[in-house]
Amino acid sequence: MIFSLLPEIFCFLMSLVFIIFSLKKQDINFERKAGLILSFINIVLVLLTINHQGLYFSEGYKIDLFSQSVKLLIAIGLFFVFFMADERSESAIKKSYPEFLFFLTSANLGMFMMASAVEFVTLFLSLELSSYSMFVLSGFLKNKKVSAEAGVKYIFIGAVASAISLYGYSLIFGYYVDSSLLSMKFNSITVTKDVMLYIGFIFFLSAFLFKLAVLPFAFWAPDVYQGSDTTVTTYIATVSKVAAVAVLLRIFIYFIPIFESMEKVMLVVAVMTMTLGNVLAVQQKDIKRLLAYSSIAQAGYMMVGIIMMNYKGAAATLFYVFSYLFMNYTVFLVADQIIKEKGDSSIEALRGLSQRSPLLALAMLLALLSLGGVPPFVGFTGKWFIFTSAIDKGYLGLVLIAFLNSVISVYYYLLVARQAYLFEPIDKEPVKTNLFVNLYSYAAIIFIIAAGFYPTLMLSWTEKAIKLLLM
Repeated sequence: MIFSLLPEIFCFLMSLVFIIFSLKKQDINFERKAGLILSFINIVLVLLTINHQGLYFSEGYKIDLFSQSVKLLIAIGLFFVFFMADERSESAIKKSYPEFLFFLTSANLGMFMMASAVEFVTLFLSLELSSYSMFVLSGFLKNKKVSAEAGVKYIFIGAVASAISLYGYSLIFGYYVDSSLLSMKFNSITVTKDVMLYIGFIFFLSAFLFKLAVLPFAFWAPDVYQGSDTTVTTYIATVSKVAAVAVLLRIFIYFIPIFESMEKVMLVVAVMTMTLGNVLAVQQKDIKRLLAYSSIAQAGYMMVGIIMMNYKGAAATLFYVFSYLFMNYTVFLVADQIIKEKGDSSIEALRGLSQRSPLLALAMLLALLSLGGVPPFVGFTGKWFIFTSAIDKGYLGLVLIAFLNSVISVYYYLLVARQAYLFEPIDKEPVKTNLFVNLYSYAAIIFIIAAGFYPTLMLSWTEKAIKLLLM
């Protein structure tokens, strides 16, 4: 048992290390290197447990390929975000750097637990651990009014979503008189049509729809993305999405008899989410706000795969969220380099990037085209798998609407790329980047192209993980 839980145990110990660092401040470069080494070890530990299986803590915590695959993505995301938090970060972060790393790590621990929790109370506590850490992170730039405002909005909407979710659980518990997802899964096969039970499940999902930024819990995203430090925004936009998708996939698949009767309603929510996100993104002048509305739209696409509640749709969603982590991180990494250099997050700050850094410009261009679903990149392949799963269930009209939304998204993604490629730079000095940024940019370019042309390896892995989830 201990070996299977090594990633969680190590993540907890890693958070304690940062607490110790906060007692006696070290050089920021030392703290950063320690964080990178520890987060890399965490990735290795997840890889060592990738094929482990077991039920622990009175069958409330499940280890399998699905949970460990999700943890691998979360651990990789943390490692990437640690790289972004460097000596060029905001003064508030540099001043409290160990505390900043502590909250990132504790949020990561909560998401690890969310990936394996198969008991309602454990799942809710895991959610709260990750959420409260991110509430603090979103308002970390105390000296900036916009950051404080973002933190307050995030806390308020998050608290409302959590309260609704907890009330939903009380309704579910009143029906099943049980808190184990596994036992409730078997009992749901013969479930009767009880309106309050359906309301309970809808309410319970509120907190996770909030994390994924699905309507009506999406309005926090633009302000929080813009007001938070870019490192925090990146973490919220990538890693937290992975954890939310994992929980939603598990709940929708475990309770198919319940959600089948709500399928069309949930699909309308998914369509409204992707449409609102894409339409409002067109008007944005700030890169972080644009990516916020983009993430809302992307959540709509993910919801389509989740709502299919079958093997093909779930595997396609897991494939897409894996790709999304890297695509979105690539755009945020490039934006972060420009924001740290110029202190400006407007789209115009990217003017002439292709002349100042051809590598960053190319990586950003391919990531944007991939997010828009342009072939032959990995984002197109992921959306293709999701849409074909919907077509198989007879939702051709839904796929046409999703396709039109993708066309809209390509338009505003190209508006960003236009600044990088079609305008002369105001400052012609090359963008200063470190070795990691350069290596990651090359790796992202290769991944976006290669996984688009040859998705078989990654898809077979996600299919195998979903098979265990369906058991």
